[in-house]
Formats: sequence, structure tokens, C-alpha cells
Amino acid sequence: MPNNELTVFDLDGTLIGVNSFREISKRSLFKMIGSRQWSSAVALLWHYGLRKAGIHTHLSFKRKIIAIFETTFSEREKDDMASQVFLHYLNSEVYRRFLSTERCIVSTASPYAFVSRMPLKKECRVVSSCQPGQPWPVEDNFKQGKVENLKALLKVDRVQIGCLYTDSEDDRPLMDCSERIYMVRDGIPVQIESHVGLFQ
Repeated sequence: MPNNELTVFDLDGTLIGVNSFREISKRSLFKMIGSRQWSSAVALLWHYGLRKAGIHTHLSFKRKIIAIFETTFSEREKDDMASQVFLHYLNSEVYRRFLSTERCIVSTASPYAFVSRMPLKKECRVVSSCQPGQPWPVEDNFKQGKVENLKALLKVDRVQIGCLYTDSEDDRPLMDCSERIYMVRDGIPVQIESHVGLFQ
């Protein structure tokens, strides 16, 4: 691939094999219970209940969980949890390609509080949901929002992606901007000719 072309990687199900928001939230809860941080554990479960009841939107639920995560744990604990999830569930072939790219962006709906603590290579840029200090046009960075946020990051009117790695039909808007698309299934990236009809 050309050295200067833009390569975009999804995170959950692509670079790693799990939903990182769910996995880190679950680990946070277990850690709270194990260290008897009862007020934080109860708060997390309370907001989970409100989400299941439809009172919280997914974005407002994320904000609540991030706030609990940020205030409950030390910086080292937060770094450790995010790194452990990333390294334990890493899709090695996708990661190998990620390391070999020179101009890449990880674009994900996973919260920045989690993704920013994962051991990504330093030159990789991250576009993530709930990213503090970054006025993304679409805060949850999901579906068409990923395209709008990439436009804002790159300061362009039209996004041109040389190569896209994803596992989800939610990234169809990114696929429409991509020359080459790799769908990741069971950790293996397979190039597809077209995404039309792929998810029907």
C-alpha cells in the first residue's frame, strides 16, 4: 500500500475481539467489588439499570460510566485495565497490519477514557466517543458520525480512505469513502470487492 495513504481501523471486533466499553465496565465492577468500593459499584449498577429501563440513552450511560471509572481508580489502575483488555483480546493479524501502516487513524465509538489508555502506537491518531476537549461534530462517533468527525480531524470536505478495517455494518458510511475494505471475521481480515448486500 502507498506509504502516504490513510488507513482507518475500527477497534471493537477489529483490532480487538470484544466490545471494549462492555469489557472494561465489567472489569471495573469486579474491581470495585473486590476492593469493597461499594458506592461506586452501586452507582455503576444503578446507571446500568436506568439504561436497561430506557431512561439513559447509550451516550448518557457512557458518560456516567466514564465519570465513575475516572473518579474511582488511580491512573495506574485505569491504564492497567485498558491495556489488559487490549492485549488479551488482540487480533494479531490486524494488529500486525496496524503496526505496519504509516498514516493511520483508529476510529471508534468506544470512550476516549478507555481507548487513550490502550497501548496504541504513538503516531496513530484516535477519534473516539466522549473525547474531552475535542469538539467533534458527533460526540458518539458512530455510523455517519465517524465520517463527519474524520472530516473535522483532517480539515477536509470529503474523506478519502485508502484502506478500511472493520467488522460491522455500522461502518457503511466509512466503507463508502474507502478504496479497499477488509472485513474482520474471527480475527481474520478478508478484502471484499463490495459491501453492497454484504449485511442482508
